[in-house]
Amino acid sequence: MKLSDIKGERVFDVIAEVTDPLYRIASDEAVMGAFQGAAKASDDGKTDYAKALRGIVPVLLKTHRDDLVSILSAVNGVAADEYLEGLTMPKLFGDVYDVLTDEELLGFLA
Repeated sequence: MKLSDIKGERVFDVIAEVTDPLYRIASDEAVMGAFQGAAKASDDGKTDYAKALRGIVPVLLKTHRDDLVSILSAVNGVAADEYLEGLTMPKLFGDVYDVLTDEELLGFLA
């Protein structure tokens, strides 16, 4: 789910819940270096999302797992423990992809 999909009063709750974890991620120089490297467009002017995910995801999973779970659970509208209980590898890949391609959410990191 992307931030643009969240409607109504839930918007306030989600923003309140993701602000701290996003700040911690944005404050990490290694993560921001990976984001900046991934943001560079390829020769055809398009971002190679597979390459971007390869550089960013391992850093996030290794150093900001709790922050990532906080963000993903908030965006999906469930508690962190509930999110983890239902987590599968395909769900994690899909959710991480949604977050890393969400222009509104990435705007917090700029």
